[in-house]
Amino acid sequence: MSLGNLVASGEIALALTVYNYSPGQLRKKGAPIDSFVIEPAIAIPDAIAVPAQAPHPNAAILFRDYMLGEHAQRLLARIGYVPTHTKVQSPLKDTKLQILDPSALVDDYERSNALFEEVILGRRASGR
Repeated sequence: MSLGNLVASGEIALALTVYNYSPGQLRKKGAPIDSFVIEPAIAIPDAIAVPAQAPHPNAAILFRDYMLGEHAQRLLARIGYVPTHTKVQSPLKDTKLQILDPSALVDDYERSNALFEEVILGRRASGR
């Protein structure tokens, strides 16, 4: 169950980190949930790729091109996802974003995880 679902069901009262599309999708289904953004909102870029050994590489490339095109990006924006196409208006167009570097996230994972466990969970890493 997603964090947004836990809030909507009353399992937890508040969540600070939900995907931007989640509350809107749940609201459309009748869930008693609302949301707001604490700026800057944290954004992590995502990707689409074609495997090097794809069984049908040309079909995979066509699908990738379609997903990055204006039509598919409009469909994604309509359900609350953030589009990458410059001609498609983003649901976060008026939101100040702090875009994180994915490679830095991977490089700093151990340090960040240890800090999270110490600050949020009250655990100290061994040897510190």
